[in-house]
Amino acid sequence: GIFGKWHVGSAREEWYPANQGFNYFYGFLGHGAHSYWVHDIPEDTSELYNAIRTNDGPVNDKGYLTDRITEETIRFIELNKSGPFFAYVCYNAVHWPMEAPHQDVNLFRSNEIPPGRQILLAMLKKLDDGVGKIIKYLKDNGLYENTLIFFLTDNGGAPNMLAENTPLKGFKNSAYEGGHRVPLMVTWPGNIKPGTTSDALVSSLDILPTILDIVGIDLPDNRIIDGISMVPVLEGRSETVHKELFWHGANQRMAYRNGDWKWG
Repeated sequence: GIFGKWHVGSAREEWYPANQGFNYFYGFLGHGAHSYWVHDIPEDTSELYNAIRTNDGPVNDKGYLTDRITEETIRFIELNKSGPFFAYVCYNAVHWPMEAPHQDVNLFRSNEIPPGRQILLAMLKKLDDGVGKIIKYLKDNGLYENTLIFFLTDNGGAPNMLAENTPLKGFKNSAYEGGHRVPLMVTWPGNIKPGTTSDALVSSLDILPTILDIVGIDLPDNRIIDGISMVPVLEGRSETVHKELFWHGANQRMAYRNGDWKWG
């Protein structure tokens, strides 16, 4: 199942999640700048790509979008907890627009925090709350110990959201570290010692081959994927995944990293 943002094709139905291997979809096909409150089917057919959808097509919905993504994820796990399941949870928070429930924004009211950043922090809190609810459900239902979880963001914070990436330089779309260096957290009870850290250079592209490695699935010979399994690093048997990586940022800016050296 996939929940939230699908940004991998909306022009043709063959690109939709249901035709790309997913059994269930709740979310939207377009970019991350989706309203967190307005979920009515657009009257303008050119905007249908960004409507809230399930497998049955566009739907009218209500509620704060971050909460709805959490609720639909938990419902999916509830329906599939008797066997193996895969939940791809793509919160669009903390993407523009700046929208959060007033009661959550009020938690960050301060003369020392700009009003816009107060909203950003409230949006982030709602995301954290959602992840917490999913993990609590897994624990309450005896699923957590046998579940592999990856948690990461797709890029650094954006300046229009008053994000703060210090001590890294740059923001979203930048070839500097602030544009693409983000935390990656993994839980795999019984296989990863709690509290361990790694300086290994990895990419989100490594998640798919890591999962395939763990569940013992080999790709057909005619299928090539980017990425390398992180299992040796996760199990503490290696300190290296990639020796080099490449990035392409805004304004044709590019970067290349080899070991501890970076060119951009």
